[in-house]
Amino acid sequence: MVEDDNEDATRVLSTADLDNFNAAAAGKPVPVRAPAIPIELHVVSGPDRGKVHNLSEGSALVGRGLDCDIVLADPAVSRKHFRVVRTGDDVDAVDMGGANGTNVNGDRISRHNLTPGDQIEVGTTVLEFRIEGKVPNRSRNDFPQNDGTLHGHAAAAPAKAKSKLPLLIGLAAAGFIVLGGGGVAAWFVMSGGDDTEKVSGEGEDTPGIADLIKEAKGQIDDQEWAEAVDTLKKAKKASPSNSDVKGMLAKAEEELEASESIEEGKAQLKKKKFKAAIEHFEEVSNGSEQFSDAQDAIKEAKVDMATAYVGAARKALEAGKNKKAKALLTKVMKVDPKHAEAKLLLEQLAGGEAEGGDKAPAAGGKKDPAVKSGQSAKKLLARGLKAYHNREWSAAKSAFTAVAKGSFSKAERAKGGKYLAGSADVAAAFGTANTQANPLRQAKAWRKAYAADKRVDGHFGAMLIKRLTKAYVIAGKQLYKGGHYAKAAEAVREAMNYDPENAQAMKLEDQCVSQAAKLLSKAKAHMAKKNYATAQGLAREVMGVLPSMDPRAAEARNIAKKAAAADVAGDDD
Repeated sequence: MVEDDNEDATRVLSTADLDNFNAAAAGKPVPVRAPAIPIELHVVSGPDRGKVHNLSEGSALVGRGLDCDIVLADPAVSRKHFRVVRTGDDVDAVDMGGANGTNVNGDRISRHNLTPGDQIEVGTTVLEFRIEGKVPNRSRNDFPQNDGTLHGHAAAAPAKAKSKLPLLIGLAAAGFIVLGGGGVAAWFVMSGGDDTEKVSGEGEDTPGIADLIKEAKGQIDDQEWAEAVDTLKKAKKASPSNSDVKGMLAKAEEELEASESIEEGKAQLKKKKFKAAIEHFEEVSNGSEQFSDAQDAIKEAKVDMATAYVGAARKALEAGKNKKAKALLTKVMKVDPKHAEAKLLLEQLAGGEAEGGDKAPAAGGKKDPAVKSGQSAKKLLARGLKAYHNREWSAAKSAFTAVAKGSFSKAERAKGGKYLAGSADVAAAFGTANTQANPLRQAKAWRKAYAADKRVDGHFGAMLIKRLTKAYVIAGKQLYKGGHYAKAAEAVREAMNYDPENAQAMKLEDQCVSQAAKLLSKAKAHMAKKNYATAQGLAREVMGVLPSMDPRAAEARNIAKKAAAADVAGDDD
């Protein structure tokens, strides 16, 4: 497991605290300061409604993750969703950059200076910002308030109560987002569509229109874009002027085109036609439900392109074709200017050219220039690390062995031995991962390589995180497709341990949570029918998918417990 970034675990020390500390250290009297004005976030909507969170000086992380300062039991909230930063009486809300986004008073923000009465919307949760003694701005009060007090201090009287209709519409939309899987479903809800209501426009009484719309929504929830388009075309034929059908059809056709672009891009990627693949992925607009998938695919295509070009460059170097190698490496640097391996090989090429241009770097490890008599441990280790970075495992082993078994200091020999063992484990893990078809086993191999690489110098760390995360996501998708939702969720959690904001992992996690809700309903139905064994199995599946703090997980545990007791009593199907 990777530890959280220091930034996430650090609490900001206020200026006042620092002054007090310095004064005490110098033996001076600590000044008496006025107590800080209470500033709070009140949860006015969502699973945690009614809770109050005090904001102290510094930074507080808000999200679904248990390591957050303010934890929200809302499955539609990101693990690390946004941050509130208090400096005196000044407070900013800062979005953490996740796919779900943070809204203040209905507007999406990246950073926003809060004023009393501002409402922060994340997932299905709304938090209101309050400062003691300051009148809240109620001009955008679309959500009902709770007790109207601030920890015993009277708050400003709320504005005249509005109709509950906006609340009902908002909650319906939010619920659809959680259970339906995202933006397209939300768009349908906000456009006014519903499974039971009549549709607007000509033919609103036409038999079957409501059923066709309901069928299309289900197909869209399952991302069956072609089927949704066909269904909506039937609805349009039956009711040509229906505005709801027209809007849904246009959106479904857009998603179908995006899906086709992504699939064509993947096909080009398999043929190693990287440029063509990237062009197809770039065809997906930022308004598409699949935009984040396309962006991830572009990143993966660039990584694959760089890997392929570096491999070709190394073969060219082994054959003495320095110009070809240089051209390939230059292409890699255009795609990824920070590519360490390409940069190192170019530097080696430049060094060879400076010496006459007739010597290529030792890419193939046929001759090992690392070990020469009379060299210091420092030079041998440096040469070994260069070979290690170039994946010249034999050359690296020779250099590290020379240090580990040479006439050097105890500390130097220990370092050589540590590097030798680490590089050997990395080489073995690379070999296993590259020949493994099972994505879960592949992910475990990349994880071993990541741990071993840290024992050397961490050179491959970023690349290995990408690869093991990708392998876990692929495994999760396969498990999800096979109906193994708990195992799929486990694979997703492993991926997000290394890359918490991975868009594909977050999306798959939401799909698993949506399935868990359906499984919970089935478990309840089987309990009612006294099918206890089936109910218990379904409840356990739900428990494997949902975080333990989710209220539905507690409900599933209760069902499993009751089902187990009833099963023991012999009352079962």
